[in-house]
Amino acid sequence: MKNIAVILAAGTGSRIGGEKPKQFLLFNGKELFIHSLLAFTNCENIDEVVLVVNDLYNSDYVNIIKKYKISKKLVLINGGKTRQNSVQNAIKYISENNENAIVLVHDAARPYVSEKIIRDNIEAVQKFECCTTAIPSSNSVYLTRDGNFVEEVNRDSVYLAQTPQSGYLKIFQKAFEHIDKIYTDEAAIFASVGYVPHIVLGEEKNIKITYPEDLQK
Repeated sequence: MKNIAVILAAGTGSRIGGEKPKQFLLFNGKELFIHSLLAFTNCENIDEVVLVVNDLYNSDYVNIIKKYKISKKLVLINGGKTRQNSVQNAIKYISENNENAIVLVHDAARPYVSEKIIRDNIEAVQKFECCTTAIPSSNSVYLTRDGNFVEEVNRDSVYLAQTPQSGYLKIFQKAFEHIDKIYTDEAAIFASVGYVPHIVLGEEKNIKITYPEDLQK
């Protein structure tokens, strides 16, 4: 059974500004999406990578990728209007070519994903069927209403979501056959069809580049 990474790089990055989407911004000497792409293509545990792209910039992706001489199987597919649509497009492609697989979905805007996190996701899927990467909250967490404090939430039960978020292909297929609303991540999609994603411990450095100041981290 293959381990297939889906890297979501089709967003517009509106919060960070710029003439092109944020995945093309230089970060530590490389285009932002390249960091995640190399992390997965260089991992021995990954058999194939599906890069989900913004079709307005197809030639840009291709020209950039050529510079890095990636030997592992890499397929580019067009994204959708939402993150969920983009994941669905990737699952459709994977389903056409695989009876089953372990699928790891990762944000291209998280350049510091480690090989350990990737391996831990694969092992968690093998044991628990699906998982999500997350870290415990080190800050106090408040429940609010209309901008006002309501109560403090016990932070021992609060985790901050990261990616990859992973599962067997069949779980993604089942979910997309039944869901009728938009979810913000794959863990919620798994839960919507009755699965309980296992928590894979992430890393503080596995940040998401969202705002201009994040490019300095």
